[in-house]
Amino acid sequence: MAAEAARRSHMSNVTTILSDRDTGLSANSVDVALLYDIYHDLLEPQAILQELYRVLKPTGILSSHDHHLKGEALQQAIESSELFVLARTDMHTMSFSPIGR
Repeated sequence: MAAEAARRSHMSNVTTILSDRDTGLSANSVDVALLYDIYHDLLEPQAILQELYRVLKPTGILSSHDHHLKGEALQQAIESSELFVLARTDMHTMSFSPIGR
């Protein structure tokens, strides 16, 4: 769905990746990672967060929302990785910044 939305919006700089963990991307190469309505279903959430931390640029953003987890539970789950800190909360999404970059 994300790839189709990017195509319809004529965004040529959007790449979607379906992966269980290893994205194959270079370290510090991604501006924004979207983690929408999937965190609750991840078998190894800490491993996924570690990969997202690895590929995000120091100024990168992890944007997340999950219909199955209340905001506080999702925030706690992501921040418990000690890799990300909440940077901003919007109406339905939370934006996290990588720690220590």
